[in-house]
Amino acid sequence: MQAQTPAAPPPAQEPGKMPEPDDNPFAPKPAPPLPAGMTGSDVNDPRYKLTPGLYDAGEAAMGLKHVLLLKKPDAFHWGSAIPTIRR
Repeated sequence: MQAQTPAAPPPAQEPGKMPEPDDNPFAPKPAPPLPAGMTGSDVNDPRYKLTPGLYDAGEAAMGLKHVLLLKKPDAFHWGSAIPTIRR
């Protein structure tokens, strides 16, 4: 008694014959065309030299300030101006 029926062997290919490109599901597909009015990447773009990465990617910030690096206003700092509660 068998739990499963044996699988059929894959079809044999002729020696020296390359498989068709449509046979490979992992073959790269051509990129779709860009929508009207859009252009592809350009080396004049300032983001062109950015490094890729999930945790260490490059940054492009022209005219922007990195909020993490800015000093908070004095009203947001814990200091001697805020009275402490003593029990």
